[in-house]
Amino acid sequence: MYDYITDLFVKERQGESAAALRERRGKFASVVGVFANVLLSASKIAAGIIAGSIAIIGDAVNNLSDIFSYLISYISFRVSSRPADREHPFGHARFEYVASLFVSFIIIVVAYRLFVSSIERIGGDGIAVYPAIAIVFLAVSVVIKLWLYFFYRRLAVRTDSTVLRASAADCISDVLSTSIILASVILGKLFGWNTDGYMGVLVAGFILYSAFRIIHESMDRILGSSDSEGIKAGIIRIATAHPEVIDVHDIIIHDYGPGTCFCSLHAEVSEKLSITDAHSIADSIERSLEEDLGVACTVHIDPIENDSPEYETAKERITRVISELEDGLTVHDLRLVHGADRITLVFDIAIPFECKIPQKELIRSISEKLSVYPEHYVLSVTVDRQ
Repeated sequence: MYDYITDLFVKERQGESAAALRERRGKFASVVGVFANVLLSASKIAAGIIAGSIAIIGDAVNNLSDIFSYLISYISFRVSSRPADREHPFGHARFEYVASLFVSFIIIVVAYRLFVSSIERIGGDGIAVYPAIAIVFLAVSVVIKLWLYFFYRRLAVRTDSTVLRASAADCISDVLSTSIILASVILGKLFGWNTDGYMGVLVAGFILYSAFRIIHESMDRILGSSDSEGIKAGIIRIATAHPEVIDVHDIIIHDYGPGTCFCSLHAEVSEKLSITDAHSIADSIERSLEEDLGVACTVHIDPIENDSPEYETAKERITRVISELEDGLTVHDLRLVHGADRITLVFDIAIPFECKIPQKELIRSISEKLSVYPEHYVLSVTVDRQ
């Protein structure tokens, strides 16, 4: 149903780019949010004034702040869809994350003012009088906000938008806070309990929680989070589909906003391949990633001595040694450099962030365990954290 409504009002145009379609869908979602929250805030202000309820008025003010949030969302979709320019060579898509932070700051201010007013109401003598119309307004508000939650959640998936995910989170927070107020109104109507101030504090808490969730997600995207495992799996699948590629590692993904993703990776191939062939493989991987995932990638080729019994023996020994030291350690980019009386093992070791063993101690332990073998192994190790 939600896809049908969106596609009904935002029809795909022939020859339109994915970015342009995404922008129009995002702006449509913002318009829907503004329209819905204008109606909700007006009805709640009226109900709050009639009932003399700080909690209902606070919920109405929250809806008013949502209007500003959706206006910011509208602007963010326009700005983030702009192409790259000289000042911003990676595009403007990250503006969406900045807009999400701005929305959250507005929500925090609203929550603080509501919290202060609610605390003052707790110690007061006034008792809210709840007419039936207030209950109707609140019940309808819950239904509308619940519909908006599913609408934004679905559209956020289709557009990969943090702003719409923030809007969905804000909607479900509104559903919870309004439901609490509705329960308070019903209790006040039935038993005459004066819970208005306490409910206002709870509503402020829900609003704050929603704001901090938005800040957390937006900051993760700006700073670079590890939630790109799906993209990483796709990159590995496409790169290793090339028969000449033995393995891939050191995958670094740079997210500059929805639809603007860059990465780099190392691909291990046989050292017997010519430079021309290896370069062709790198080009093929880069084209495949651009066409299938929309990821602009730079591929570094690592030549590997993979058909030598001596190489396989050394790799098996190193793999066994590191598995005894710590779970999750992996070795890649192994090369054997033969000297007059020793073999230098040049390799990278990938260490999970959770590993607590100091790097020097880890390398020393690997060297000690390899010293039991008759070959004189000398280590040249590069440590990667991942």
